[in-house]
Amino acid sequence: MNPLAWNPSLYTAIVVTLALVAAAWCVVQRQRKGPSGFVRNPLTDPYALALLVDGPVLALRIAIFSLVQKNILGVAAGQVRLLKAEDLLKCESPFERQVAERAGAGTPTATLLTDNALLGATRAHESPLRQEGLLADEALRGDHRRLALICFGVTAGLLAVKFISDLVRDDRGAGASVIGILIVGVVFLPLALLPPRLSPRGRDTLVELRRHYGATRSGYTGGGTQGLILAALFGFAALTKSEQAVARIIEARPGR
Repeated sequence: MNPLAWNPSLYTAIVVTLALVAAAWCVVQRQRKGPSGFVRNPLTDPYALALLVDGPVLALRIAIFSLVQKNILGVAAGQVRLLKAEDLLKCESPFERQVAERAGAGTPTATLLTDNALLGATRAHESPLRQEGLLADEALRGDHRRLALICFGVTAGLLAVKFISDLVRDDRGAGASVIGILIVGVVFLPLALLPPRLSPRGRDTLVELRRHYGATRSGYTGGGTQGLILAALFGFAALTKSEQAVARIIEARPGR
């Protein structure tokens, strides 16, 4: 039996179902392909941890919070400023120094968090993540991108052929294939445009890190590198109430 002679709605439903199965397979491949296992020695760099958890923006949030806690930056209504130029010497890394310099006489936190130069500066803390294979390299990301595009091309192609066939036969249900193409586009294009950021090892390591550092949360009393690590892994809600209040002031919108 010729599938092109099938009812357009039935044909579209079958192809879309196949597309959903293929998308699920793509997601499974994201979980499995690449180095697996977890790094046994816990990472201690809060900025590297922030990059592992959520990328450059979180690393910037942690840096701003750290600089405010060290009294290098002052904060008021969502604006941060460098308190004293000589305090730049207190910065513990070139990344922190760059953040403090960009704050200058007063800059909204939202502006710092979208500063491309600062976002790029976070790469200095990616080194341990790449050395351990925790981030998906470009080759792995490319593989996942190609897989999603191939699945989209095959399923959209099947629907396009059916659409042309229906037009030739003057079948009023030809529009079902167009709807189907839109659906498979919505399914596969995000998978192609947003390849995984972490390798399977990175995801496993993140789970282990949260287990390891989660055991220290009950004894946390505030301050130090431990606070930055907890903020990176669990969010500012893991900190003391006074530290949470500082975080809210930092991220408040100017004028509020």
